[in-house]
Amino acid sequence: FAESQRAVYYADGSRVGRQRFDGTTLLGDAEVVPGTYTPAVSGTLRLDPDDDWVVFAGDKTVYASRIAGSAPTPAVLVSGDFAVGTTGLGRIEMAPTSSVVVYTADQASPGIKHPYYVDLEASPIPAPRDLVGTATSGWIDDRHLAYSSDSAIVAYSYQQSDSNCPELHLVNLLQDNATARNPLMSYSPYCTSTTAYGSHAVA
Repeated sequence: FAESQRAVYYADGSRVGRQRFDGTTLLGDAEVVPGTYTPAVSGTLRLDPDDDWVVFAGDKTVYASRIAGSAPTPAVLVSGDFAVGTTGLGRIEMAPTSSVVVYTADQASPGIKHPYYVDLEASPIPAPRDLVGTATSGWIDDRHLAYSSDSAIVAYSYQQSDSNCPELHLVNLLQDNATARNPLMSYSPYCTSTTAYGSHAVA
């Protein structure tokens, strides 16, 4: 579930619900996010910082519903289609100051995870942008994914398919079509097959 200052959101395997509250007092009955979707019971729910959107996981899918009004809008599919044989989603993370979501998945190729970016405030909501890009061969370690405090930069750990060296990539989300082929920084430290780095944070 995900909790805001005004409501709690939860998935029961068939629907996503919203229960408003005031302090410890429940306000009315639970509301259901409308639409055609099946949320994952053990999936992820995320709220944007202004409580305008709820984003949640299905089976190989990411959905979003605008919740700023008196009732949630019908959930829309924002992740697009997954290739045959893929395993599904990794992480779903909302930006700290905007209605931007980045999710990780092996959406295009089985077992090869990439980060995907969606701006929920764009109209219409665009197709996901692969932040690695298609002109490279490799995958990310989605344990290492972080936003800058102003939501402009995403950092992630990446490894080329022909290398044992993890790389730290920074991508400017404000730059149109920016990917890892045009990153702010691509860092490959001297390493061997047993070398790796730990966590990272972006100011």
